[in-house]
Amino acid sequence: MSETISISNGSEFYTIPVADLAAAKGDGFYVPAERGLTIVSNGDEVFEIPLADVPAAEADGFRDLLAAERANGRPPAIAPPPPPVAPPTVKAPPVEPKPRKPERPARVAAPVIDVPIDTHEEERLQQLREREAFLATLGTFPRLTTKARFWWEDHHAEVKQNVRDYGVSAALNGLAMLFMFLWAFEQAGKKPEFQISSAISDADTPADEPLTEQVEMNLDPSLETSDMPDAAAAADIVSLDVSDQNPATDVLDMLSNAPGPEMQILGELGGRTQAGKEAALLKYGGTMASERAVNESLKWLSRHQLPDGGWSYAHTAAAGCDCSEPGSFDKGRLSATGLALLTYLGAGHTAIDGAHAKVVKSGTEFLMRNGKLGEGGTFDLRSVPGSTSNEGIYEHAISTTALCESLALVRAQLEANPGRIKLSDGRSVDRRIFVTMEDELSKYATAAIKWLVVHQDSTGGWTYVPDKPGGRPDTSIQGWCMMALISGRNAGIDIPEKVFSDAHKYLDSVALEGGAFYGYAKPERKNSTTGIGLLVRMYHGWKRDDAPLKKGIAHLSNIGPSPNDMYFNYYATQAMHHWEGDEWTRWNLTMREQLVNSQVRSGHEAGSWNVADAHGAKGGRLYMTCLATMTLEVYYRHLPIYRETQKHAVASKN
Repeated sequence: MSETISISNGSEFYTIPVADLAAAKGDGFYVPAERGLTIVSNGDEVFEIPLADVPAAEADGFRDLLAAERANGRPPAIAPPPPPVAPPTVKAPPVEPKPRKPERPARVAAPVIDVPIDTHEEERLQQLREREAFLATLGTFPRLTTKARFWWEDHHAEVKQNVRDYGVSAALNGLAMLFMFLWAFEQAGKKPEFQISSAISDADTPADEPLTEQVEMNLDPSLETSDMPDAAAAADIVSLDVSDQNPATDVLDMLSNAPGPEMQILGELGGRTQAGKEAALLKYGGTMASERAVNESLKWLSRHQLPDGGWSYAHTAAAGCDCSEPGSFDKGRLSATGLALLTYLGAGHTAIDGAHAKVVKSGTEFLMRNGKLGEGGTFDLRSVPGSTSNEGIYEHAISTTALCESLALVRAQLEANPGRIKLSDGRSVDRRIFVTMEDELSKYATAAIKWLVVHQDSTGGWTYVPDKPGGRPDTSIQGWCMMALISGRNAGIDIPEKVFSDAHKYLDSVALEGGAFYGYAKPERKNSTTGIGLLVRMYHGWKRDDAPLKKGIAHLSNIGPSPNDMYFNYYATQAMHHWEGDEWTRWNLTMREQLVNSQVRSGHEAGSWNVADAHGAKGGRLYMTCLATMTLEVYYRHLPIYRETQKHAVASKN
């Protein structure tokens, strides 16, 4: 009988002494076999799957890591096992498992320390904020010792109880693990590794094989999606304790030295590579908990992608869904798909690269297949072209932004890599795959931008029904249309400068105090539209020392993130991130904890957010989840505008 046993909490895997099993179960861990589960790996990826799926997984090159442990007999549990629950519906690993790089040892996802914060304990929250600010002022060794002291203050009673209940061994093991994690997280360029006992040897691991097949965009309405990855195929979270890093660290320096794929991405999209994401999280205040929330939301969205590749605000149409709060705008399939795609693109997943590549590819094809090509080379991305519905212009702008961001990422990788292109999983592909994708995306994204240019009215704005004369533009519409145009410009699409200058004339017409505040359809102080106006002005070239911008940012900073207005938070968080400084640090601390703690963590809704927005009923849970996810991606989705370093390429690792 083994003296150790493997445990899991669904995303982290450990091998521990049997004597520590009861304590581990008290922390939410379980023995996979007790729930009819096991852990499999192909030497590079590790998944938890039902035992019934083991034969299919083994046929795809995965190995059951716990087979020997089960054969030897599981030691009797110290505490009664939890009542049986139905195992999660998890498909077998993808048909084409990623080959393991020979130089990398097999490993499981890095362990994560995630201490949830009780949102109702305001005093405790304030104490955590003060501690975080204090720790940031200390050097490495003082920070370690101070964190240890804080930990002891919070857990000494628990440690004493463990000593009484389980003996000195358990307490010493806990303290040793604490110091090991504290030391490991201080190493900004390293990831802590945890080896499971039955690791796969190098001899059993398939060699690295280049991927050479051509990728073609499938515009056939009978699109097959049976091979879409399930939730278990989501990317691992970034295992870095960002709260311990020096806030003065230069992102560009970290990108040039950080681990990750050997690729370059220029400009503000540089944070979307693996290396860029880790460095930006460290620099701008992301945490393991915030990145876990992003990954869990992408899993939720994957579960709610429909067979035709698109999404619906009425998300309950997805198989097996019993989630609450579906949106009432069930006809808005294109904008629902555009929003979902933006969350994947924001985290660096494209239709070719990333753990969610098949999901993104199917969604992108849905947009291109369901838009309407018009006379003059335009592409209408309203779900009901010509409709008098107010949502049509939002649909077009959101979907256009998704196509343009896809194009920008593909072109960035082509421009930065003259030869074969190395993907994030280590495989290299023929650049013709990216060229084929670029040609297809360029056709539709350019035509969608042209539709916006054609339908801009004489005020410089856009109306709800551009086909109908006499409509009234507003700042909310302006924000989505301007972000689509900015994304198009970033993708290299030629847009007349007059379109931008006219658009800013419209903002002038609803501005107060020189542009510090913006109204909905007239000059006034309205929080949500002020966030939109300031963000667009930043992209238009307003300087950081411009008085109206400083005044507007100070206003947003004083207000802080809203607990029930996600639309305001989405735009204002972007503006504050670009501003940086103390205002961003304070804003981020509140925004980050608010979103991480409010994410649903159980049932089919796990990974999503309940609707907390006065205008969110039409979009429902999907709308809320997409906005919350993109807000938590802010650290790396767009690098700050006012950093000169973002104008340069990130040097590739040699």
